[in-house]
Amino acid sequence: MPHLTPRRAYLYDAWLFPWAVRIIGISILYDAYAPPWPHSAGWVQWLLDWGEVLAITAIATAGDVFRGDWETLRVEGWVLLAIWIVGVAIVKRIPHFYNWPARRFLIKRTAVTVTPDIIAFKGQRFASDGVGPLAVLQDQDLGIETMRDQSRREAGKRPRGKARYFQNAFEVVMPYHGEPVVVVSIYGSKLRADQVAARIMLARQLASQRQAAAAGGDEFGPGPSLPDEEGEAAAETDGSFWRRMGLGGRR
Repeated sequence: MPHLTPRRAYLYDAWLFPWAVRIIGISILYDAYAPPWPHSAGWVQWLLDWGEVLAITAIATAGDVFRGDWETLRVEGWVLLAIWIVGVAIVKRIPHFYNWPARRFLIKRTAVTVTPDIIAFKGQRFASDGVGPLAVLQDQDLGIETMRDQSRREAGKRPRGKARYFQNAFEVVMPYHGEPVVVVSIYGSKLRADQVAARIMLARQLASQRQAAAAGGDEFGPGPSLPDEEGEAAAETDGSFWRRMGLGGRR
């Protein structure tokens, strides 16, 4: 049962994607302007050259920015960086491409085992006779994250913005002897959570039907009796009774 949790969605949006964009941008400038990487020797000179690149000297004329080889301003790296930034802005506007890495590498899989006697998931086993109908509810951590963001605002800090991820997250809840047990928390749409709950309920129904069929009946009760040798013998006995009464033609 693959699904994306709100915490993993937040991790991707707030940390993994932004830092990947920054690292690649720095790599573009480094590849364009950094002095050549030294061989086995020459580390001191390489550090001096790199320091010369980073140190901005007195600007005598417009365009004369760096000393030595940097007197002529090169723009290759900056052009590539601008293309990279524009490309990232376009990708962020296309949810299918933007969310693909998260759904490909951060997706979580929860296996739910359903039998006539038990329901098992996340290493826990629950007796089927204590399980009620499943429900889909708002993620229970929404209130906690909302309070945390509010506390940070009141303290003059920037809120983490984690609450909006839990606003779009829904839990599949299984009542067990009156106590709610969270099966999965799904980020995205309520429809997806409804589908997961329906699949589990359908699996429970099929398991009950198979158990009833194995016991000689179905979910509506015992199955009807079928003709067999005992039934045929009973029919013959009944016919002999009518013949003894002089009504051989009636059956």
